[in-house]
Amino acid sequence: MSNSVVLWFLVINIIVTATLYWRLIKRYSERIRQDNNEENDHTYQKMIQLITEFNRTSNANIDILEGKTEELRKEIENASIKIDQLRKLNKESEKEVVFLEIKEEEKVKKEENLEETNSDRYDLANNLIRQGLTIDEVAKRVKLSRSEIELAFQLRKS
Repeated sequence: MSNSVVLWFLVINIIVTATLYWRLIKRYSERIRQDNNEENDHTYQKMIQLITEFNRTSNANIDILEGKTEELRKEIENASIKIDQLRKLNKESEKEVVFLEIKEEEKVKKEENLEETNSDRYDLANNLIRQGLTIDEVAKRVKLSRSEIELAFQLRKS
């Protein structure tokens, strides 16, 4: 064979080989693109699913929080009402305590006055008996009973 035929044969062989490689590369590239597109589509679908799930979960959590917030608002309102009621009761209790303290003071004063009055009456009764009045006469004047006068007189003697 001549050099030119060999050369043509080599050129044709190179062209055929290059064409085959070009077609192989083209198919491989298409397959990679196709795989990438499928993978990208799959990844995109997963992202959409995740975002949808996130939105659903977020909305559910927001609903729960709004419900809890409403419950807390109602509890705070009830607590405020109870605090106001307790304040009123406390004021009334304070007034009652002051009233009872005043009553107790008055009672103590009356008892002190009564003791002073009784002591004065017993002294007067003793003086009247020493002046010679009878026990019945003394009882009428000092407004004590006969037995109280007799007891007071005996106690003063001893």
